[in-house]
Amino acid sequence: MKKGVSLLLSAVLTLGVAAGFAGCNTETADTDGEIYPTYADDKELMIGGWDSPIPTKENYQAAKDMGLTHIFLDQVYANIDSPQYAEILDWCEEIGLDAILLLGSNVDHDATEEWTDADWELLYERAESPAADMICYWDEPFVDNFGDVLDIVNRHNAKYGDDPEAPTFNVTYNPQANVNSNEVGTISYQEYADKLWEEVMSKVQGEKFLSLDVYPLYQSNGVTGVSSGWLPKLETMANLAKENDADFHMFIQSYWDTSVDGTTRRVDDVDLAYQVYVCMAFGITGFSYFTYTESFLSSMTGGCVTREDCEPTELYYWAQELNTELKKFDNVYLSFDWQGVYTVLGSENETGVNIGFEAMKDPLDSLSCADSVSATQDTVIGQFKDKDNNDGLLIANYSDPAARLSDAVSLEFKDADRALVWRNGERSVYVLKDGVLNLELEAGEGVFVIPVKV
Repeated sequence: MKKGVSLLLSAVLTLGVAAGFAGCNTETADTDGEIYPTYADDKELMIGGWDSPIPTKENYQAAKDMGLTHIFLDQVYANIDSPQYAEILDWCEEIGLDAILLLGSNVDHDATEEWTDADWELLYERAESPAADMICYWDEPFVDNFGDVLDIVNRHNAKYGDDPEAPTFNVTYNPQANVNSNEVGTISYQEYADKLWEEVMSKVQGEKFLSLDVYPLYQSNGVTGVSSGWLPKLETMANLAKENDADFHMFIQSYWDTSVDGTTRRVDDVDLAYQVYVCMAFGITGFSYFTYTESFLSSMTGGCVTREDCEPTELYYWAQELNTELKKFDNVYLSFDWQGVYTVLGSENETGVNIGFEAMKDPLDSLSCADSVSATQDTVIGQFKDKDNNDGLLIANYSDPAARLSDAVSLEFKDADRALVWRNGERSVYVLKDGVLNLELEAGEGVFVIPVKV
C-alpha cells in the first residue's frame, strides 16, 4: 500500500486536445519531440467495497469487474470458521481481489472480547491466504475503547512484528469525537484523532494505515448541501498520515437513508466523482464504497449491487466508469507526495464565505508553483511534489454537485510554459501563454495538473 516513486524521462509525442476543455482559452499546439516527466505504471489506488456479496464466484468476479481492488469480508453470509469463508478467500486469490478480514468490532462492542486462543489462531490461519491483505480489527472506536484496541495492537505485533508481508492493521476512525456511546463531541476532532494515533495506532509495527468514514452529502426539507465538517476532518487525517508516513483511506457515500428523518441524500454519478476527487486533493491513497452490496441495515438503501440477488444497480455502472477513469492515471497521482490543500472562494459564491473552508485549521496560504489562482466556484487544490521536485496539483470543483455548477479556474504559474493535464483519466498537454492555465470544471469534476518548463 505504500506510495513509491519511479520517474523516467522519455521523448513523448503528444497533441494537445482542446475539445475536452469547453470554454478554456489556453492555447494548445503540436508538441512533437518535447520531453516531459513520465511515471512507471507500478502503483495502484486502493478501491474497496464494504458489505460483501452473496458468496458465489461470479458475484466476487463482478466486484472485481467493477474495478474494486479490495472487498471487506463481513461474515454476513459466511462465518470465519466456515468452509465457505475459506472458499471465498480462494476465489479472491484466483480473481485477483484482495480481501479485508472484518472482525465485527464496532463502536463500543469488542467482538473478540470472549475469543479463545483457538479463535485467534483461526484468524491467523485465514490471514495466511495470499488474498488476505488487511485485518479490520475495529470500526469507529470511541475513546473508551482505545485500551481494548491497544490490546489488539499488542497481539498483532506479537504475531507479526514488522514483517512486511503481514496483513495490514486496519482501524477506521470514528467520524465523531466520541468519548463513549452516550457522549458525542465532548472533545475536539483533532484531540480524538491525535489521541487514537498516539495511544494506539502509532504502536502498530510495520505499515501504518489510517482510515476514516465521513458521508458529507445531505438533504433537509428539500434542500441539498455538503457537510461543513467534512473538510476539517479530511485535513486532520491527511496531516496525520503525512506526518507519520501512513497511507490514508476514505469511505465514499454510495448509500442513502430511507428513514422518515433520514438526511443522507440519494447519490448519483456526479456525487461519486465529487467525493473521490475532493478526497484526492487531500492525498488519499485509497477509498472504499459504502456500500458495495446494498446495506443490511433497514434504514439504508443504495449500494452498487442489490441485497437480494446482487444485481448491478445504476451505482455499479457509475462506479465502474469512475474506477476505470482513476486507474488510467493513479500511477501518476501516487508518484507524488501530498503537501497540503489550498482553498479558493469562488467569485460566484454570493455569501462570500465557505464554512468548510473556515473550519480548516491550516490550509496553505498559497501554491508554491503559482503566483495567482482564481475560480468562479469554491475550489480545493491539493499540492503535491514528486521525488524530482516536480509540482502536482489536484484541482476539484468543490461546489455542491447537486447544483450542477461549472467552475472556471485560472492559474498563473511561476515558471512553466506547458501543463500536463489528466482529465477523465486522459492526458493532454497545454501550451501556456504567460504561464496561464484556464480550465472549466464541471460539477463533481477534478483534474490532475503538472506544470512544466520545456
